[in-house]
Amino acid sequence: FDTAIAGIIAFAVSYIVLPVWEHTQNLDLMKKSAADNLIYFQSVISKFLQGNFDLEDYKVKRKNAIISLANLSDNFQRMISDPKNQQKKLEVVHQFVATSHLITAYTASLSQYSKSNEEYPEIDAESWSRKIEAEMQQTSALLNGNDINETLKMESRLEPEDSSIEDMLLKRKTEIEENDIVDRRDPDKISHLTELKNIHDILELIYDVAKEQRKVIEKYKNETEPTPPQS
Repeated sequence: FDTAIAGIIAFAVSYIVLPVWEHTQNLDLMKKSAADNLIYFQSVISKFLQGNFDLEDYKVKRKNAIISLANLSDNFQRMISDPKNQQKKLEVVHQFVATSHLITAYTASLSQYSKSNEEYPEIDAESWSRKIEAEMQQTSALLNGNDINETLKMESRLEPEDSSIEDMLLKRKTEIEENDIVDRRDPDKISHLTELKNIHDILELIYDVAKEQRKVIEKYKNETEPTPPQS
């Protein structure tokens, strides 16, 4: 009889007292994913900045980003199964998970150009790197409860000088319109131009998603902080 009572008590305690709800793990997992995505991006953009690419280092950084993203995604999926009153900030967490997936995916797309032997001096990699990293660093700062300094805000507003790409695109359009494709257009130049356009577009996508993620975390923090009492 005593054993039965003890079993009932143990079951009740494990159900009522011991559960660790998934929302309590959100913040730490978001911090880790944001930090690892930033490091992953830095390893990929290094090719455009320095002209060299450490493949083994890249593999480690990619693995860390993917593992952190998987842990965050699993946490969110388990959170959906928690009682409704424990699904705190579910929508905001979902938005963070979605933007994290996109940043990881777009960085992977950019990496295919980092791993090639082609050079892309036309890309204003310095400005793109500073601009994107500023947004990602702001997200990490907010997650860690730190204020965002003005330098990061200014960096995120940089305008990369990729005008040469637009000039080459205009030239290509003119050549097509003149029906002078076969005689004058160099296939290698066409391929390089296409790659430049793709890189430029991917960098824009990474920036846009990083900016959106920062806004998501601003919303997350605003919902977390208590409203000051009215005087």
